[in-house]
Amino acid sequence: FTIEDAICAGLFANRLSEAGAQLEDSACFAGEACAREWDTLRRLSLSGVGASNVRNAGLEEDLALCTALNSMEVVAEVEREPMRIINSALKQ
Repeated sequence: FTIEDAICAGLFANRLSEAGAQLEDSACFAGEACAREWDTLRRLSLSGVGASNVRNAGLEEDLALCTALNSMEVVAEVEREPMRIINSALKQ
């Protein structure tokens, strides 16, 4: 369990709920936990073990990009055979 994974799950859960999906209890909880201002969620993420690992790897500058909301022009998709990451959709 990491803070950033929980935040990501909550953001997905909220989007799915807005689209009419019926959520299980864990998704509802994650969504409620993320019903906060982005700056608050960003601060929480930056206080976690994941951000600490990034800092320890000497990549602190990457944290600004990692915690920017809706900043990517494409969405990555993992294909398993062969294992690769592709650009699957442009942001609309």
